[in-house]
Amino acid sequence: GYYTDKCYRRFWDLMPHEEDIKKDEKRMEHFQSLTVVLRSLIDEAAMPGNQELLRIFGKMCINSFNILDDEMNSIGTGMYLGASIMDHSCRPNAVAIFDGCNLNVRLLEDYHGAEIDFSKIFISYIDLLNPTDVRRDMLRKRYYFECGCERCRDEQELKLMNGAACANGQCDEPISMTARQDRCPGCSTAIKQTERDKFREISAFTMTQLEQMKDVTYLDICQLCLSKQEKVFHPFNVWYLKTLDLAFESAIEMEKWEDAIDYGSRLKDGFKRFNGAFHPLYALLLLKLGKIEIYLKHGKEALMNVNESEKILRITHGEEHDLYKKQLIPLLCQAATEYEQMDK
Repeated sequence: GYYTDKCYRRFWDLMPHEEDIKKDEKRMEHFQSLTVVLRSLIDEAAMPGNQELLRIFGKMCINSFNILDDEMNSIGTGMYLGASIMDHSCRPNAVAIFDGCNLNVRLLEDYHGAEIDFSKIFISYIDLLNPTDVRRDMLRKRYYFECGCERCRDEQELKLMNGAACANGQCDEPISMTARQDRCPGCSTAIKQTERDKFREISAFTMTQLEQMKDVTYLDICQLCLSKQEKVFHPFNVWYLKTLDLAFESAIEMEKWEDAIDYGSRLKDGFKRFNGAFHPLYALLLLKLGKIEIYLKHGKEALMNVNESEKILRITHGEEHDLYKKQLIPLLCQAATEYEQMDK
């Protein structure tokens, strides 16, 4: 697979990670199941040996991409040899975008140089809306490496993503409930042991509920979590944001439009901060919000959100992508029309 006019990557060039696979109980179970299926489909003479089959399996596990639809939902898996040259960063400067089964890598920032140096181009292999320890664990289990990117070394972000709200409602400093400090570093308000206990209890409750809602989301459970999190979790606490995200999607599913606007609006700043200002997921959040606001005749807010989404999608997807041409542009025209009618 070519990744420049002259440079290409072959399947042979990929790392098999067979030693890591052998130590991975779940992947070995999967491999053994696949081997049974392959032996029923392929003649013994054409079947690769177990060691070679394991190497092929390892290359496919580590170097495959989730094929995503326009809403960034996984609809399949594919191997793209050229694109597999790119390494991971939790603060990527590029994004992999699909147009059907075609993969395009789009830069998220200006690149200076006559030819692109792919050792300086990074995409994200995982969901970025996770604290450092969770991201590292996901990468270790799925890709067998320890991430040491700039973001993973940012202790302030880790504090923010796991942050508690200060008892002083006027202070927006995130509080680390695991640190040995008895006062807020921002306003010196005392941190009580009862507050630490409550934070741990609600964190554990939230994580349990989120785990149970991996397949089916219940709006009432999300609302219960959010009510418990109020004035306990910092607005940038990642578990609060994950709860908001599920509540937003669930409210849309149930056609509770005002609730959806409330959850989506509260989610915006966190999505922008942790996914990045030019990330497709942030653009899709804005687009969904704008669509609901058009429906509810909130012309000013709709135009603002769809406009911001357009600036992002023009970079991440390009003006020829169906999402941009067939979904965003009609919504932008509709939002502009609604806004103009407000002034009449």
